[in-house]
Amino acid sequence: MAKTVCDYCKKYKIILCGIIPFTLVLYLLYPQTNNIIQSELIVILVCITWYYAYQTRRLVDEQEAKKNADFWEKRIIEFYSPFLIKLGNLNIVLFKEGENGNKIVDVIDDLHDFFEKKKYMVSRETSDNIFALIDSLWTSLLGKDIDPSFDNFNAARNEVESIIEKELDSIICKIRKFYKY
Repeated sequence: MAKTVCDYCKKYKIILCGIIPFTLVLYLLYPQTNNIIQSELIVILVCITWYYAYQTRRLVDEQEAKKNADFWEKRIIEFYSPFLIKLGNLNIVLFKEGENGNKIVDVIDDLHDFFEKKKYMVSRETSDNIFALIDSLWTSLLGKDIDPSFDNFNAARNEVESIIEKELDSIICKIRKFYKY
């Protein structure tokens, strides 16, 4: 279990509350030892300052890691899961409607619009693959060489799904590592 700042404070509070008043009493009672006591106070002050700087750095690092974990979770919730659902819906519509139908165009437009809004959440490689997927779908539907079996689309979809699954697994591992479960 990780120790918190409060645990360290409790441990060192007794030491600090005892050393500082003792040094001040010596300073007041024995003025001839001013130089020695001043040196001790400077050393104590340096140690306290170092301790607080160390604790502040730890807090900043924890906050940064938490911010990253929150973004990873946001990517899962707002991009990966909905995108895979939309891709599955597109697959259903394609094989239900065949190569004709306005519903296919609406679903492709919806997928493209969703991706355009959320593409900042994915890596460059994934973004390029998703663009290739949408392009291959438009080519299959509207191109000169209409592919009624959507083989190009299926190949691109499988590639994108595997890349997304790898990224999703990677993100989940990072989140588990951060939260230590």
